[in-house]
Amino acid sequence: MPESLSLRSRLLRQLLAPLALVFVSSGALCYYAAIHYAAQEYNRTLYDMAHSLARLVRVTPQGATLDLPAAAEQLFLWDDVDVTYYRVWGERSGQVAGYPDLEPATNAEDFHGVAIGPSVVHGEEIRVATLKLPATAGGETVFVRVGETQRKRARFADTVVLRILLPQLLLLALVMVFVGRGIRRGLEPLDALAARIESRAPDDRSPISEPEAPREVAALIRALDAMFQRLDAATAAQRDFVADTAHQLRTPLAAIRLNLERAQAQEASKEVRDALAAVRVSVERAVRLSNQLLELARLEDGAGQASLAVFDLRELVRETGAEWIAAALHHGVDLAYEPADTPVWVRGDRHSLKELLSNLIDNALKHGGGAGGSIVLSVSRSTDRAVLRVSDDGPGIDPRHREQAMRRYARGDRGGQGAGLGLAIAAEAARRHGGELRLADGLSGRGLSVVVELPLSDAA
Repeated sequence: MPESLSLRSRLLRQLLAPLALVFVSSGALCYYAAIHYAAQEYNRTLYDMAHSLARLVRVTPQGATLDLPAAAEQLFLWDDVDVTYYRVWGERSGQVAGYPDLEPATNAEDFHGVAIGPSVVHGEEIRVATLKLPATAGGETVFVRVGETQRKRARFADTVVLRILLPQLLLLALVMVFVGRGIRRGLEPLDALAARIESRAPDDRSPISEPEAPREVAALIRALDAMFQRLDAATAAQRDFVADTAHQLRTPLAAIRLNLERAQAQEASKEVRDALAAVRVSVERAVRLSNQLLELARLEDGAGQASLAVFDLRELVRETGAEWIAAALHHGVDLAYEPADTPVWVRGDRHSLKELLSNLIDNALKHGGGAGGSIVLSVSRSTDRAVLRVSDDGPGIDPRHREQAMRRYARGDRGGQGAGLGLAIAAEAARRHGGELRLADGLSGRGLSVVVELPLSDAA
């Protein structure tokens, strides 16, 4: 599919096409006007030359003569560019003087009583003027014809092209530059608006403030603000629905878990015990999913921003890891912790970061190496960043699919159970703390390592 033209390109096309037509038309009119008036001046020159020769014609009863001395003839014919021809003849006298083969003009036009038009001499086009001298008493009709090549005229046409059309083209190019600059400056509010929207956080749907925006851009801003408002209302409704649903599920799930514990404490056959154990696993998954949905709604709502505190990340990881030891033992997984030698101070919401780490440990237990595998929690520092790493030795995730695996409800290519929310919640929590989450290779080049980098803070 071809790429669509930008607004700047469209405006340039809409403006420059008529401008170019105007300049070309103006240049053409100037050119033809100059050529027309030049032709009139050349006709005037031929007219004057014909009348000059006519004044030297003498008509007597004996015949017509031309009183043109040799020196005067040379002066009359002299030209450093063009060649001049003339001919004088009478009805009875015949050829009187000049070039006898000077043919009359074809398609001659009348110029104040002189017939002027094109002709040919020696294969070269010339322009000739023919003047008819009426017969006087006892005389005869005499004709005077003057012709001249058109070399100066051709040079003049070239000069007109250079001195009229070339400046027009240069002026057009200059106008194009200024029009392009004007369009660029006129579109700066749109560029500024695009930059502001691109720099916003994904969840920032606050109104756009551009008090000095042009009317056309202001209308676009109002439309965007209205869309953000509708989107914010729809997102809030969806978030409230998810939170309410997850919260309402907690009570029946707690009751189911309690009844399962009572049932498992009773004597029953192996088939019943296995069935109850399978139901217990499903209930635990449902409880975990409910907690994840509540945490996701909490993050999206911005909860926890008011409870930010500075704490040692090592202690948070130690406490959270200790809570998962029983689950790790149940799965037959070795859960290890490698803390930094010195405190790693961060500023954040303890609950959110604890839930972040819990989701990462839960993911590693579900998708890691399984029984006999290992999970390592580590805390370190790198320049101005605190680095939390959760690594396993499971099948890992193909590097080509790692970015997709951090999206909501993505199950990646590691299989296993889960709703696909763990990494999404962890990534969102890291982003809201000014950090980032990325996926790398796990232990000894195998498995998966989830790396969370957070800004370091001064000690409390």
